[in-house]
Amino acid sequence: VCQSVFVATDSTKAVLDANNAKKIRFISSVGADADNLSELDASLLEDRMIIVDSHHSMMLGDLKAWEEQNRLDRKNVIELSTLVENQNTLTQNVLFVSTGIATQDALISQFIYDKLTKS
Repeated sequence: VCQSVFVATDSTKAVLDANNAKKIRFISSVGADADNLSELDASLLEDRMIIVDSHHSMMLGDLKAWEEQNRLDRKNVIELSTLVENQNTLTQNVLFVSTGIATQDALISQFIYDKLTKS
């Protein structure tokens, strides 16, 4: 069983959904950083903590589409700075979506995964 996936594609159609990612505890999506790109199906929003590097990430890709379709409310999306301030481990499956810089995305993903797997 795969515990984590780092998705960095230029796909225009979702490559992960609730069925094929059912047992994955941590998903990091960093490729859907334009309005014509999509890596994730909205079904992944169920029962997952949604983390972004910044709410500015919600201006592009899957996050923008989900917000426009009223499938995602900005108030339910956690910014990385809030997660850093919180010293607790994560207990819920995580979806990290970023439109930032690749090196930062990899480091942030490791940080979040470490918080998740320390529980």
